[in-house]
Order: sequence, then C-alpha cells, then structure tokens
Amino acid sequence: MKKLGIVKQIVKDFIKRKIKDVGRRYANLKTPMDIVVLTLQVQKLLPKPLIALELFGMHGLWLASDYAHLCDYQEIWEIELIYAKVFT
Repeated sequence: MKKLGIVKQIVKDFIKRKIKDVGRRYANLKTPMDIVVLTLQVQKLLPKPLIALELFGMHGLWLASDYAHLCDYQEIWEIELIYAKVFT
C-alpha cells in the first residue's frame, strides 16, 4: 500500500514538472535553479565538465531536471529506499 502512495506522489510531481517545463519553454518562467545557473554562466563560473551529485534527489523531477542538460555526468541519490524500489 505504501508503494501505491509513492507512485501517486511521483505522478503528481511528474504533472507539476511538465507544467513547469511548459512555462519555461513558452512563458519565460525561470526556476530558482535556472537563475543560479544563468548567474554562474554570465560570471563564467560554471565549471566544465559539470559533474553533479544530487543528494536526497527523490525521483529527480525537481532540481535535478533543471540542470541535467548541462551535466556531463549526474548521479541522484536518495536515502529513502522506497523511491529507488519504485523504478526497479
């Protein structure tokens, strides 16, 4: 039963993420992570290669999605085992 609740949460988060992505694409919406990345790019402080470790990443639909396209390598770790089990 707990797994079903986690799956429902992931579906809700997925829908929210898609709404954010549409806003980013068509309405020039900037997430807080977008602003951090843009600031680092303007100041030429964004490292190359960009290697990221997302701690407590849950399912990767929040912060990790905002900068994943910039990463040469990215890992998402989650302490809550149930999130890992949903995808296996």
